[in-house]
Amino acid sequence: MLEYHPHMPEVLDAPDPIYRRLRDEAPVYWVESYDAWALSRFADQWEVTQDNEHLTAREGTTPHYFGPRAIPALPNLNHMDPPAQQALRSALLPFFLPRRVRSIEAELRSVVRSCIDAFLERGQADAVREIGQIVASRLASIAIGFPPGDSVYIVDLVKRFLSREPGKDGITSTGVAAFEEMQRYLASVARARREHHGEVENPLDVLLRAEVEGEKLDDEVIGQHLILLLVGATETFPKAFASAVHRLWQHPDQRRELAALIGVLPEAVDRAREGLWKGLR
Repeated sequence: MLEYHPHMPEVLDAPDPIYRRLRDEAPVYWVESYDAWALSRFADQWEVTQDNEHLTAREGTTPHYFGPRAIPALPNLNHMDPPAQQALRSALLPFFLPRRVRSIEAELRSVVRSCIDAFLERGQADAVREIGQIVASRLASIAIGFPPGDSVYIVDLVKRFLSREPGKDGITSTGVAAFEEMQRYLASVARARREHHGEVENPLDVLLRAEVEGEKLDDEVIGQHLILLLVGATETFPKAFASAVHRLWQHPDQRRELAALIGVLPEAVDRAREGLWKGLR
């Protein structure tokens, strides 16, 4: 009999076999403890996200918003419905396009080189802690508008927010406390940035000037939007990067090929990202 819960030990340890069975046997699976349906096929997930007539994102979109230690689904881009969500997303979009990335490439390259220099003589490194997290936190500062001096604190804050305890489902009490701390910190970041009256330089400036349904956003609401950007910036890249490094370790012939042909690295990055998405499908 097929059984699924997002925090089952089997799912956390090796999810692929269970995901395969879900897709084949129960693509729409009722998770009783969450009073929710789990969709395992990418096409179905994509379709329901487009159905704004019958479904809403306002009550939360991840398991963090369910269970005994649930956090509130406060306003942010993930918890908005069109057309307000589309309008705000369009205002933020220019800061996540290739042109913007190219404008900060030199600075990011310098960050990566400093990471490599720190472990080069040792000859080995933790791909997540010593490269991925450092690059991601600096990227968050450069691209989104977080104070550069807060990079180490930001990584620790997100780590505590996403911490897990063996045998306990969902977000931990440490995670709830970190979430509340994150709210206060990001509201203070927004408050401090209000002193800037020059050109729009980053997504934080966009949020400070934005209106949603005819109203300006206060510091607390801006902080909610920044949570999404902060967690996305500091968590997504380290995981994707570490996964790519692991794959290259599994396939040393491809690693040697990339080392010899640096020019194909951009395509390799795209392929690695596609591989991660296919794993979700």
